[in-house]
Amino acid sequence: MSKTREDFQKNNLMLGKISHIIKKENIFEIFRFGSVGIIITFSYCIFLLILIDFLKIQFYLSNIIVVTITSFMSFYGHKLITFRKKIKQIISKYQNF
Repeated sequence: MSKTREDFQKNNLMLGKISHIIKKENIFEIFRFGSVGIIITFSYCIFLLILIDFLKIQFYLSNIIVVTITSFMSFYGHKLITFRKKIKQIISKYQNF
């Protein structure tokens, strides 16, 4: 009997988490996150091709350069696009403090 109660509580907890994810703002955040990721992936491929094929830089050095560049692009892309609303909320909280 307690087994069914535990199952019910687990299912209820999972439904709560799923309903939190399905909120409209979270779906847009997931879409923005994926969009930034896709853009960074294409940028990585293009930059790597330019460095290897056109500038004739060795693969390992090209990879280090491109990973560094796209890491910064990814950080700022997520900061400015994906999580912009949360950052504004955090800043407003500390301004009131």
